[in-house]
Amino acid sequence: MKVTLAVAAVFAAAALSPPCACAYLDPGTGSYVVQVVIAALVGGGFALKIFWKRISDALRRLFSRGDTDDTGRK
Repeated sequence: MKVTLAVAAVFAAAALSPPCACAYLDPGTGSYVVQVVIAALVGGGFALKIFWKRISDALRRLFSRGDTDDTGRK
């Protein structure tokens, strides 16, 4: 079923795509691409920062020294 759906999607994309794109890229396109790349890097860094804090907190709780039970209480 999945293979049939994938093959149908490929044929539909091929049938609906134009044979010639005839596109124009103006000079502003390059600066837009640079902005998108910078935004992706900053957003990824911010997401990594949040994710890393959660990971480090979990590891700190897991490997903390002290006599604690399963609930984290002494």
